[in-house]
Amino acid sequence: MVKTSKTYKYFSAFTAVESAQWVLALIATNPQIGGALLSGKTGTGKSSLVQALGNISPNKKLIKLPLSVTEESLFGSFDMEKTLHKGEWQYENGIFAKVHKNILFIDNINLLSTKIAYKILQVQEQGYFYTPTGKKQTCDFSIIATMNPDEGGITTKTLDRFGLFVELPQQAALGSRLEILKEQERWEVSAEGQQKTYQLAEKKWQERMQNALEILPKVKIKETDLQTIAQLCKEAFVAGHRGDLALLWGAVTYAALQGRTNILMEDILAVKDWALAHRIRSPKQAPPQPKEQETDTNTQQNTPQQNTENKQNGKNETPNTSNDNNTQPEHLPSLSLNDTSHLTEDNQEEEWIGIENLELQLNILQNQGKIFEKKTGTGKRIKCRYSEGKGRHIRSKNREKQSRDIDFVATVRKAAPFQKTRLKNALAIRIYKEDLCTETQLV
Repeated sequence: MVKTSKTYKYFSAFTAVESAQWVLALIATNPQIGGALLSGKTGTGKSSLVQALGNISPNKKLIKLPLSVTEESLFGSFDMEKTLHKGEWQYENGIFAKVHKNILFIDNINLLSTKIAYKILQVQEQGYFYTPTGKKQTCDFSIIATMNPDEGGITTKTLDRFGLFVELPQQAALGSRLEILKEQERWEVSAEGQQKTYQLAEKKWQERMQNALEILPKVKIKETDLQTIAQLCKEAFVAGHRGDLALLWGAVTYAALQGRTNILMEDILAVKDWALAHRIRSPKQAPPQPKEQETDTNTQQNTPQQNTENKQNGKNETPNTSNDNNTQPEHLPSLSLNDTSHLTEDNQEEEWIGIENLELQLNILQNQGKIFEKKTGTGKRIKCRYSEGKGRHIRSKNREKQSRDIDFVATVRKAAPFQKTRLKNALAIRIYKEDLCTETQLV
């Protein structure tokens, strides 16, 4: 919660949000952690806190993403007006090119398109993207997002992409509320004096983060640190390995912010809740764990000499594996393909469709003379080409004979670089037959 409405621009002027402050400092220092998500209801100060981070982040700008963003504005696009005027391709950089080495702020990510959000998180994770010209371009940046759970949630798939998660309290404790009132009173009495106090605190945060950037490459990771992290994630039944990596790099960065080149147990425990809170699952949701091989001599495989003796005695030592595939650890219930009680509401449809898709091996489906070419994928991601030219446009190609579907935008793009050498005869643009492009569509 912010102390006063007049001090929101100071990162150190917030109280009862110490966890959120540390999470933001970790992400601003090391993008390798994987981004941070702040969840809180209206009035918790999450957006103001992130904006205040931009004032102390060393050598990084805070770039806010509009919720109306499109794929073209992310990856960049061709400037058709300049291309037609100059007679050569003119490319306009997108947000990914501008956010390189900076911080991308997504306010209310739960109101952003799921497809757009996933693409942003994917680019941040892989560290590069492809421009419309097909050129691979490096893109190293940090992601900080906020959301209000009262206005809708996000999918578990998107949530897992965030390295750290923290929930801001809606109501501060009594002591914090008293501190806010006293701070407001001090500000009214001497605003200039309070500004100096905040500026000193801001300088300490800046120096801490700047020193951490220099110490970060020198932090050593011990084998015991890896074992501790793996054990904590196993006990939390964490799915996948993003939680392990987020906890590892979070502990490394936390140690750097403390000015140390070695990881202590307190560093791992300090980051544990932020890295695993949104990934912890119950034993019922966890996948079955394979039984560890016993090392006792009675359970080891028979030697060739023992096999020979068994054959002479008429014993058949071939193990009966007919029921091995159905055995599960005792602490987990028996699950079947028709049992979806172990799935959450967000991923229930996705996993169930994935199971059904194993049985779909048809490449060509014929229905009343209309040809559908079956492609890989599940649910909405199933791609079929429809012969009658209906559906959603996905790409363009050179026009085929007898094709009625002309992609006008792709045709203009193809003809644009040659306008200087063509006789227009008072035409704005001259298009030849070889410039025509057709559409490829999905249903």
